[in-house]
This record gives sequence, structure tokens and C-alpha cells, in this order.
Amino acid sequence: MLIVFKLNINKLNKFFKMKKILLFSLMSMLFTITNAQDIVFGLKAGLNTSNWYSSNDDYSDMYDTRSSVHVGALLELNINEKFSLQPEIIYNITGAKVNPIDVTRDEVPSSDVLIDVQYISVPLMLQYKFENNFLLELGPQMGFLVDARANVDGENLDIKDNFEKRDLALNAGLGYEFDNGIFFNIRYVYGMSKIARNVDYSHWIKNNIFQFSTGYRFL
Repeated sequence: MLIVFKLNINKLNKFFKMKKILLFSLMSMLFTITNAQDIVFGLKAGLNTSNWYSSNDDYSDMYDTRSSVHVGALLELNINEKFSLQPEIIYNITGAKVNPIDVTRDEVPSSDVLIDVQYISVPLMLQYKFENNFLLELGPQMGFLVDARANVDGENLDIKDNFEKRDLALNAGLGYEFDNGIFFNIRYVYGMSKIARNVDYSHWIKNNIFQFSTGYRFL
């Protein structure tokens, strides 16, 4: 009974910590919107290279990088000439390749298992712009699970129930914007919350993603 109580306390602490981060991000965005000098709308799309990192080195060796895509929209809220806040909404396909092990059925697959995990991601990026059109960015991201699939020897299996509904991450990136509104961006997404369910408390899996984007801001 005591063990269950301690586990529940840990879950509550994580829950309230996540709520505080989201509330702070929302308040920051609302404050910036009311003080922004101008607002610019944009679209973006690009490539994801995703993998998982684990608390168990034996599990980490089973995960390989896979490629996928993302597409979304953004608002650039200019605070001043140097700083801006950029909330986004992105459809993200992430996941990993899993080396042939018994993860979804009784027999061992004959080839790598391709895992598709799809999120609606909401980053909130604080950006600093240099005079040469380069920019640095940093900010939190909340992902909401849409679907999860495993391709095992050509069979497409629904594994959504094996994943948490939300994923909290911290983003950092570098970008370049042309004067005509076209931009390029490289972003690292560091997963901060465990994404897999039904694992013991001594083991966790988190997202590890690089994003390569191009897009257009309607100046």
C-alpha cells in the first residue's frame, strides 16, 4: 500500500510540474501577443530523423534512426528588432527502427520493425535574430499523440495503447531567413517525458529528434 502511495505521489508531482510549464508558456505567449509590434503568419515542412534513447543501455542498442516528415504552421510575434516569440502547430511523424526482437507477437520478426508514432506538436520558441539574418531559438514543446503503428514483416499493427498521450520536449535550433520570407531551420527536439507505457519504473524510453525544415513567412 505504501509503495502504491509513493508511486501516486510521484505521478502527481510530474503532472503538476508539466502543468506549471504549460501555464508559464501560455502566459508568456499571451503577454507577448499583447506587446508584439507585428504578427507574421508562416508555413513550414521538412524531414524528421528520429530515434529513442533509453535508461537501459541494452534497450538503446536495439533502436536505430528512422526518417519521416513534418508539416505545420506558425506565427511570428515580433517583440523588438532582436527577439520574437514563435508558437507553432505541427503534424509530426516520429518513431524508430527496432532491431528484430519479439516485441509485438510470439515469433521474432525477420527484419527491422518500423515504428510510426504520430503527434500534433505545439512548440513555443523564443528566437534571437542576428543582423546577418541568422537566428537562434529555444523553447518547450508539447506533443499530443494521434496514432502509433508498427510495421512487422509487412503487417501494420495498431500499438497506440502502448504510448503515452502526451510528450513534453525541449527544443533548440538554428535558422536562416531570406528577405523575401523563405527560411531554413535545423532543430533538435529533446524528449523530457517517457513515451512508452507498460514498462517498469526502472526503465523508460524518450524521444530524440532532429528536424530539418524549410518554409515561408508571409511578410
